[in-house]
Amino acid sequence: MSQNNPYAPATVTSPGIVPFRQVKVRPIELLKRSFELIREQYWLFLGITVVGMIVGSAVPFALILGPMLVGIYLCYLARERGEQVEFSLLFKGFDQFKESFIACLMVLAVSMVVIIPMMIAMFALVLAPTIAAAQQNAAGGGGAPPAFPVAFLVMYPVMLLANIVIAIPFVFTFQLIAERKLGGVDAVKLSFQAVLKNLAGVVWYMIVVMAISLVLTMMCYVPGILFFPISFGSIFLLYRDVFPNTANLS
Repeated sequence: MSQNNPYAPATVTSPGIVPFRQVKVRPIELLKRSFELIREQYWLFLGITVVGMIVGSAVPFALILGPMLVGIYLCYLARERGEQVEFSLLFKGFDQFKESFIACLMVLAVSMVVIIPMMIAMFALVLAPTIAAAQQNAAGGGGAPPAFPVAFLVMYPVMLLANIVIAIPFVFTFQLIAERKLGGVDAVKLSFQAVLKNLAGVVWYMIVVMAISLVLTMMCYVPGILFFPISFGSIFLLYRDVFPNTANLS
């Protein structure tokens, strides 16, 4: 069910590991292809992605989030081969528990490097002035309250940008572990190399999908949940475009 990349890409070979290529990324087309890929088993993939993320997020320190992500992509790989996917395949991700856990630890490390300075900046620019103004008002000083909503609106896009920065090195990591059985560190390195070759397209894809997800989630959450399997499928297909099957390489 996979299809060759339609964008006439240039092929790049990663040093000694897996070949990848530079592509033109069209987010809406990826979403359409994703729906076509899973349409016959949409409800099953909805259950797979929702359960995978709930179970993966339920255990602290991302202990089993990595295996759940690997399991989700194993399901898309099976669907790509034209197989009828079974729910139990989700838990085959635990076969690569060690490597996926290592990759998750690297995600957490990058998150801490990015998020902690942002939290400090948020406190300094938004919360501290608000607290000071509240104390001044309580003491009868009559100081004008800070423009908290404006400050929050400024910080919110920065937080979205931070999420993109955190995700960038790991866009293809768990797909590589699922399909190529790479070690956690090697998968992160190779994912980052491939993203750098497609940086503008990957960032544009992430902005579009995050915006769609945000809008759908604001519609009482249910549409956002229904979007889960399509968004996962689109990033899997982006992976397939960048990392084609060896037989498809010319």
